[in-house]
Amino acid sequence: LLEAPYAKVAGEASHASNADCLDELPAEDYALYFTLSNPGSINNPSNPLEWTRLKNVPAGFADGIDNTGPGDGHSLDASDGSPTDVVAVDTEGRTSVGPTTTINPYCDYSLYVGGASSRGGILVETDHVSPFAADILAGTTTYSAVLGCAYDTPGELAALDCPTGVTGSVEGPGVGGAFIGLDDGTAVYCSGWGAGDVVHAHSAGTGYSGVFVGGSGVLVAQYTSFPAFEVEHLATSGWGDAAYFSSGSGLNSSTWTLNSVCSEGTAGRFSKAVDDDVFAVTVAGASTGSEGLYVSGTFISTGLMARVVETSRGAEPVFTVAAPDVELMVSGKGRLTDGVARIDFDDIFAESITGAADLRVAATPVGQWSAIYVERKDEGGFDLKSESGDKNAEFDWVAVGRARGHAERPQVTIPDPDEEARVAAAKAAEREARRPKRREPPKVIRGTMP
Repeated sequence: LLEAPYAKVAGEASHASNADCLDELPAEDYALYFTLSNPGSINNPSNPLEWTRLKNVPAGFADGIDNTGPGDGHSLDASDGSPTDVVAVDTEGRTSVGPTTTINPYCDYSLYVGGASSRGGILVETDHVSPFAADILAGTTTYSAVLGCAYDTPGELAALDCPTGVTGSVEGPGVGGAFIGLDDGTAVYCSGWGAGDVVHAHSAGTGYSGVFVGGSGVLVAQYTSFPAFEVEHLATSGWGDAAYFSSGSGLNSSTWTLNSVCSEGTAGRFSKAVDDDVFAVTVAGASTGSEGLYVSGTFISTGLMARVVETSRGAEPVFTVAAPDVELMVSGKGRLTDGVARIDFDDIFAESITGAADLRVAATPVGQWSAIYVERKDEGGFDLKSESGDKNAEFDWVAVGRARGHAERPQVTIPDPDEEARVAAAKAAEREARRPKRREPPKVIRGTMP
């Protein structure tokens, strides 16, 4: 009877203890809901919890950057810890990659790649199947998308003043850009889809706009209209050579420095706009007696044909003899013996004429009168005879024969100068219409790293 009241008191005491403690923790060890939403608490997004309100924060982490653990929060080190800062971002947001990541403070670029002396800077290898998925894609609407400079002065740059995909410039003995095709590869491939220039080579100095060594050099193919290849020299003073072709010494004698072949039309045409007393075309052999020009076909000229001979007054022209038929002429000297003489033609002349039917011979005595006449003529020569006068007289003779293969007067198509001028004007107009308006070559902007 006495234990019941005691048990009741003990139970009430235990209930009172649980009311004061939750899971044996006092009430002050728990945060209420409204307390967690106060400023500086985890439930207030506008004023979140600060590092100072947390317990057991790692040393050096209170500023939000773990600069005591692996990494410093804005750079990456090598896997073994050396070198450090292989990838780093500076306070200006510029990213550097490479063992040398110290960015020039005057070089305002978003990405800097510093390669070691024994390795390259960037290597890109992909295995994409789309022709438009480029390994490296650089676009620009202002200046150069990719700028490559080789300058003697450190930090000096040069770019073009127009939007350019790739710009390569050099100052000194270097090369602005080199494209090397190995095996069957194509070093440079250019394809034009619009009216712009596929290749625009401009040289403002004395250097070459392009140098091609090995292989065929340059292959130019045009599948629409014309021209396939056009060279213009726009200077108004100085030497006006628009194109220069040369081949080195020691080459095979069958080398063709300039070879023009066409299936129809004209293989080559030279025209001149101003008469300045200078030949439109000059062909110079190795010497005055060496071969200069060979024409396979009919040679037509609207002017006189002449050769140059050296006289006491210097070089003077000697004009050729012209005839409506294609004829060959040979001449010589001889002497009668008892009133007769036989003249045999040189084999070259004898085998180059059509025969005796078209052969004409004339003989004239020299020193004494003699009644010389042609008694007989054949393909190999002619016989002379004199029945009065000096029968042992010396004589001069001339023979003219029709050229073999030209027994009939050839029918030759002579170009019409008016038609030639009309075609030239039409071609010039079409070429001008197809070509965009001439523009000045882009200017080179020199400066130092921005």
